[in-house]
Amino acid sequence: MERQIELLKLLFKESEFKPATYFSAKLSISTKTIYSDIEKLNDQLLAVPNSDIYIEKSPRKGLMLTGNKECIDLIIDYLEQNNSHGYFNKNFRRLAPEYRRLDIVKRCLLNQESVSLEQLSDDYIVSKTSLHKDIEFINRSLESENVLLIVTHKAIVIEGKESQIQRAIKHFLLLYINKQDNYYLNQLMNSLMGDNSFEQISQLLFEHHESIVQRSSEYYLSSLLISIAIQLKRLALGYPIDEEDDFLFNHIRYMQSYLIASDLAKQLEVVFNIEFSTNDIKYLSKLFFAHRIIDESVKVDDSFYEQIIRKIIKKIGEIEGVDLSKDSKLFHSLLSHFPPMITRLQKQIRIINPILKEIKLEYSKLFSVLWYALSDLEHKFNIRLNDHEISFLLIHFQIALDKAADANNIVIICQYGCSSSNLILNKVRKILPSKDNIEVFSISKLASTNLSNVDLIITTLDINNLNKPVVKISSLLNTNDYQNIIQAYANYVLNKQSDFSEKNNCYPSTAKFVDPDLIELSADIDNKNKCLSQLIKQLEDKGYVTHHYRDSVLHREEIGDTSIENGIALPHGSPMFVTKSSISIMTLRKPIKWGVIDVSVIIMVSLSEKNINSINEVFTEIYEIVSNKCAISALKNITSFKQLKLFLDNQRGIKHVF
Repeated sequence: MERQIELLKLLFKESEFKPATYFSAKLSISTKTIYSDIEKLNDQLLAVPNSDIYIEKSPRKGLMLTGNKECIDLIIDYLEQNNSHGYFNKNFRRLAPEYRRLDIVKRCLLNQESVSLEQLSDDYIVSKTSLHKDIEFINRSLESENVLLIVTHKAIVIEGKESQIQRAIKHFLLLYINKQDNYYLNQLMNSLMGDNSFEQISQLLFEHHESIVQRSSEYYLSSLLISIAIQLKRLALGYPIDEEDDFLFNHIRYMQSYLIASDLAKQLEVVFNIEFSTNDIKYLSKLFFAHRIIDESVKVDDSFYEQIIRKIIKKIGEIEGVDLSKDSKLFHSLLSHFPPMITRLQKQIRIINPILKEIKLEYSKLFSVLWYALSDLEHKFNIRLNDHEISFLLIHFQIALDKAADANNIVIICQYGCSSSNLILNKVRKILPSKDNIEVFSISKLASTNLSNVDLIITTLDINNLNKPVVKISSLLNTNDYQNIIQAYANYVLNKQSDFSEKNNCYPSTAKFVDPDLIELSADIDNKNKCLSQLIKQLEDKGYVTHHYRDSVLHREEIGDTSIENGIALPHGSPMFVTKSSISIMTLRKPIKWGVIDVSVIIMVSLSEKNINSINEVFTEIYEIVSNKCAISALKNITSFKQLKLFLDNQRGIKHVF
């Protein structure tokens, strides 16, 4: 409501109609948001006693405040009082357990104060027993990010990496922000940060990256701003992001947003007098990528560049033997990347790619190809290309090539030094397709790294319990080793077999929440709304969810499309409104439109806060099903709950389900 009140004050100062663009420029928001705020303001103004103040909208004229303006101060006071919240009032703050927990997260996690349980007991005027329950509640939410608050005799301490801590703080905040308005969000963030940095970050984004603000949904933009504000606060307190272990093929994806992140980091450094390290910028780029903000968010309308880029795409495609001409994502990402790149090179502004060394090692062939293919640009624009600029261009092409070639990710793990590992790497590259991503990785970093995108592991060590296909080889790589690698590649990569796991049950977490009464197979339903309504009604009839759950599911669908690859939709609502955890499954006789994708299988995951720690395992298993065409085919053809239970309990049983 704070922004709407500022808009009301601006309207009060004007005696004639002003266009919406006038007010959007003053408040650094979009015209769409202006009109949305006008609707909310008019609704609020109707409730003000003894007032005829109203905002009139007139086509081709704009906006103007009408009515008796003499009592404007009283009207503003009324609106502010009626839109305040108990958490931001010190008299209420100590009484409500949910906001006491929020304050504990602020002090112990965000600010990382050295505070004891005794001190908290005195501050909040509650017993230590109540505080132990508060911390247990907080920890249940934090466990999904592997973060814990631990109570010691001296103080409450945090266990977890910095990136995990920041994600955990945001995860907890979302419990309070869900479906609240912007006024509440601004109040909450200002109170948590202790300043107006949240609003300053928003203003910086609007001023310097307007296209991002205009193209992003309000939900994604708010989510991104919260993440950046948390990172900024932690950085100001002296808690930078540690280097995160990850594979190069994952880094490549995140680096699509690196230039945007680097630019914003420089602006934040000036405004807030802090310093971003390379790891901090890489983390910021991950935040942009996670919120669907990459270079192609900036569209450039320039036929001159269009012709050049199409020629380059055609040339690289012909060299690589892949038709890239129809890849619109590659075209638009390059179209937004090229103009600023040319400007940088002409003005001799140097940028640094933090993973240049790894890119040149892993993608040496494509790196050389790009240098060759782009050499004529130097003459055309009177510039000098450099490795860093080439490496950023390579990122866009490598992602496109991976997509076109359906590349696989192979990891080599050895116990000896780099020379031994690279020797094996070069030999393996000779026997496996050149389209695949093959890289050497350290055994010491393996335990802390996400293996979800890895298709095959080749190693000289005894490695167990990875739930990934592993080929054991000798350090000298003999004839038997070559045969074993080729056989494993054929079985687990080309055929995507799933029986490499030593566990008998492939989907145990999913299976335990599946209820036979919530299964509907070969349903004759012709649209998305009917599907959602039927699935939710089943949950309501069984008492598994409260009446608020329906709204939370529909709200999630408004925010973004929940359909994923291979004709699957994963609608879900807030765990706050689930009384008993369950998973509903519906298969359709005929596919229906779910956003832009045709969907024939709907899996509604409804887990309560009690089982929230299982959400990662459940979604991991569901995505394993989604990425396995054999599993998808079996799932779509299941006709009974008995078959479905067998399918979920034992992936090895796919061939025998029918």
